Amino acid sequence: MAKSNSFFHRLLRLLVVVGVLPLFIIGVLMYGFSRELFLEQYSRQAQARVGGIAENLDRLAEEYGNIIGTLADDPGIREAIAGGFEERRADIEQRIHLLLAGRTIKPSVYVLDRRGRLSFGTDALPAVYNPVRQAGWGIFRAAHEDGPQPKVYAHRHESAGGRDATLSLIRTIEDEQSDIIGYVIADLYRDDLERLLLQEDMPFQTSYLVLDRYGFTVLNTAHPDLEGTLDRAGYLRKMAANEEQVLTDRDAGGEHVLFFAESAGTGLSVIGRTPYEVVHQSTKHIQVLFASAAVISLLASLVLAYSMAKRMSTPIIELVKGMKRVSRGDFSARVTPGGTDEIGLLANGFNQMTERIEKLLISVGEEHRRFRIAESKALQAQINPHFIYNTLDLIKWSAKMNETAQVNTIVTQLGRLLRGVIHVGREKVPVREEMELVDSYMNIQKIRFSDRLFFHFRVDPEIMEATIPRFTIHPLVENAIVHGFENKNGKMFLVVSGYRQDGNLVFEIIDNGIGMTRETIERVFTEQNGESTGILNVHKRIQLYYGESYGIRISSEPGKGSVVTVVMPWQGAVPQQGAMPQQGAMPQQGGEPHAESRGH
Repeated sequence: MAKSNSFFHRLLRLLVVVGVLPLFIIGVLMYGFSRELFLEQYSRQAQARVGGIAENLDRLAEEYGNIIGTLADDPGIREAIAGGFEERRADIEQRIHLLLAGRTIKPSVYVLDRRGRLSFGTDALPAVYNPVRQAGWGIFRAAHEDGPQPKVYAHRHESAGGRDATLSLIRTIEDEQSDIIGYVIADLYRDDLERLLLQEDMPFQTSYLVLDRYGFTVLNTAHPDLEGTLDRAGYLRKMAANEEQVLTDRDAGGEHVLFFAESAGTGLSVIGRTPYEVVHQSTKHIQVLFASAAVISLLASLVLAYSMAKRMSTPIIELVKGMKRVSRGDFSARVTPGGTDEIGLLANGFNQMTERIEKLLISVGEEHRRFRIAESKALQAQINPHFIYNTLDLIKWSAKMNETAQVNTIVTQLGRLLRGVIHVGREKVPVREEMELVDSYMNIQKIRFSDRLFFHFRVDPEIMEATIPRFTIHPLVENAIVHGFENKNGKMFLVVSGYRQDGNLVFEIIDNGIGMTRETIERVFTEQNGESTGILNVHKRIQLYYGESYGIRISSEPGKGSVVTVVMPWQGAVPQQGAMPQQGAMPQQGGEPHAESRGH
């Protein structure tokens, strides 16, 4: 193999050819730098303007907060409000007008008692200001918070003069005992606030949005129809999530540059919105210059670099694709050798490796499948004799006692059992079919134990068509009858419940039998166990199908009963073939069977 034809030397030649990369990087940096520099300058200027608007709002709130504070502390106004002196109206309203004289923004100011029966002001009192009807909420609730100081409250209503009031200041009037006897309210109008915002000249077409701390839209110069509604675009959330005061945002109206500022005195947030396209247009001329230089410098080099990279990278890309297929479990992946160099040797080695692994996996998979089927059949065969022996014994004794009808019932139920046991073509069955076997078995045992045995099914209809291994529930029920009730006196209760929980199927077989000690439970799960093999067999089969994280748990106490819990993964549903028979076909005696069945 020629040294000059190695992968290393080809890669080296490629790196030499693409030595123009530094030139490209410089061009990109200069291109981006020109844009970022312009955006930084514009952002700094726009942020200063928005901050100025917030400061203007602070000054406005402070100015008119002092006015309503002066009115609230005026002894003459307090006396008139407390005494209900209507004859002082002219004097009080003259004081209000004197305080507002000479100001460019003139709000409507109202003084009213806490019952709303007496009011003074520059305009007729709006109907929305009713301290009796609005007690405990709205602007009057805000007035009562944090002591007697001016509060800013955002709302929207129409004044008597037809102007839209969108922001109000309110303060309580208190007597000498600090009891609230009235309120002073100043309404600021939308057109005044808009002029306050627009006096800050921006270099581009910028719209403004003013929100209160709850997202209520106080002012929207671009969409006045949205004023008085909650913040639909989530600007407050974006402000809280963004440490910077400038960001870009996209909404139904396109992409915008947003500038945030908060008024400390009013709690209002001021947001400036400039269309991104307008800002971007200003950077185009500078960017076009740098882009043209970069394109001309790189055009010739790119053609050569592309052809060499294409020829050199093709075998590597093919090998990577093959490795990805192998990582996904497809060991049939093969690659075409790309020559006699290192890449060609690597491709040949890859093909040999995947071929050997594929053959090995086929062999192991076939062996595992045969082992699983064989063990499943063996475990299933161990279960079959258990539920046949006791039934034949019951038929024998019923026949001796000449109970023909009872024998007929037992044989019918046994037939149903044998039909389910002998028909072993499927390894898994719906829960419904398994419960049919359990129902037949319990009906036979009901005859055997007469009026001493009570059983109850509490299986969620949702899981009836889910699939489980054959003979999962039946051996556990049979085990409860044989080992839990054989030596028990008195009434016997057994409950079978099934439900879906956290992606798993869970079954509980609960009885009030003789119970088990901890040592007995440990023996149940060992190969040396001579009794209760049904539990061990079911446990092993579940783990054989689904893994060691699933299986059976037993909780028991001697003399009180047992709870056998089966956990399997949810396995979907199969087409319905009928409904599960209910235990109602067999009369139950006594009260609620499950009420006594747990025993602990």
